[in-house]
Amino acid sequence: MSFKNKNSSQKDQIGCDLWWINKEGELVLITKNLELYIYFCDVRHYSEEINDIRLTPILPLLLLPQHALVIKFVPNDYSFCDLEEELKKRYASIYNIEEMKGTMRFHSRHIRLDVYNKDEHRKTSNSGTITLSGLLCEVDEYLPAPRILICTRYVEDAEKTERLTTMINVILHVNPNRLPPHIQMFIPFDCRNDRAEKVISNTKDYLQQQSNHEMPLLTNKQEWPYLSQTTHNINLNQDIKTLKNELDSSKSTYKQEVEKINNDFQKQTNYLHIACSIMKVNISTQKEIAESTLEIIKDLTFDVNQNVMNRINKCFELMEERTTSQQAKQKIGVFKEDLKNYQKYATERQATYNNYVKTLETLWTKQTDNIDELLEQQITNPTNEQ
Repeated sequence: MSFKNKNSSQKDQIGCDLWWINKEGELVLITKNLELYIYFCDVRHYSEEINDIRLTPILPLLLLPQHALVIKFVPNDYSFCDLEEELKKRYASIYNIEEMKGTMRFHSRHIRLDVYNKDEHRKTSNSGTITLSGLLCEVDEYLPAPRILICTRYVEDAEKTERLTTMINVILHVNPNRLPPHIQMFIPFDCRNDRAEKVISNTKDYLQQQSNHEMPLLTNKQEWPYLSQTTHNINLNQDIKTLKNELDSSKSTYKQEVEKINNDFQKQTNYLHIACSIMKVNISTQKEIAESTLEIIKDLTFDVNQNVMNRINKCFELMEERTTSQQAKQKIGVFKEDLKNYQKYATERQATYNNYVKTLETLWTKQTDNIDELLEQQITNPTNEQ
């Protein structure tokens, strides 16, 4: 929706009072029209691009106090996320919701609510209350910190101070034009004629001063005033030289850091290479020791044992041939049968032992191959690892 359709009461031409382009290349606009300011605070009212120039609006954090509400004394038990979700469901024109840091108390805090729609702001402000999760909270319009003039002459006399305050408010109620045009004076609750009337201001002089300082809105491109030449205070050559020096310094620093990282990496690679070499030698030494030990065990245990059992078996056979007693032959037969069972047991254990040795040899071979492959990668591809 266009600005004219949304604000039908606006009869003047649409334009900004001041504009300029800052050093960052951003277009800065200043307007005295509150409705136009609020309109431009909504990103939905911006085109994505104009004449192939992409627009990126930089919005203010908060709206003006005329569009801000304060929800007072909200208990800390109510989480901010739940309150934010409930308020967004209730108000369609919310711009920002935040907790007011200076109002944090042990049991409660104030919530600031900024809305685009002036009708929603007026309706909520006039009601004076709002319901949040079943709790009735006080709502008031947001008033920025005022510049307060305090009279200390009668501060010790409460009655005189009260009479003085009442007299000042009555006089300013009748003659608000006595106030400076840029000052707004707060009206105490007891001195208000209307509950909605909270401040007194010199609107006549303010409007007159505003009309005197208004700049004519120029619609012709040729009539737009040029910005005053302020670049004489800026030494562009010096700025460019400074930026170039900073860039060179950043490049040098980056190069030194990269070189330091590469050196550290090379040291770690060398350490890894040495460690792998030591591991390879250690594994080879352990393999040789294990093979020698296993060979000795095999010779002393299985081979010698087999020879001894064979000799014992031959002795039993000779004894059986030379013995005539039938009882002795039976005992020799029992011994030969026991010896045969023991030989069978020893043969099975030797087969199991041989399989275990083969498994260990396979593992040693794999470990040696892995270390050789790792060393080869570290030697042939040191730069790729970096």
